[in-house]
Amino acid sequence: MKIYFGGGVGHRPGPVAKLLEALAPVLQGRGHTVLKCGPTPTESALYDANLACITASDLFIAPVDAPTMELGADLQEAIRVEKPVLCITDGRNPIASAYLIGADAEGVLDLTAFRDVDDAAEKICAFAVIAQAQRAAA
Repeated sequence: MKIYFGGGVGHRPGPVAKLLEALAPVLQGRGHTVLKCGPTPTESALYDANLACITASDLFIAPVDAPTMELGADLQEAIRVEKPVLCITDGRNPIASAYLIGADAEGVLDLTAFRDVDDAAEKICAFAVIAQAQRAAA
């Protein structure tokens, strides 16, 4: 499956970008394609690139430990175009936002915590299998 990590993690530094750097080869080794969009020369080009990646993806991953306006916009767009959405957290924050908890309860997205890179990869791959089965049944 084609997986896109939202929120501009491909072009901003920090722990979420480091997580993506560690996860990408693991997911690719399991047969997935990790889409990277950016960096781009202008804000407009970045916006267009993110929308294109969301559209091209089969699965949208939202790393919610370092939320940004961009992640929120990407997340809402992925929901709008009915992409399977998995929000991942390392669990160090005491609680996810009420919005994410509510959306998870409503079945709009899935929210999960991971222990380490291998655990995150396992959860993403398991979610991909479920998403693929649901898409095939539709």
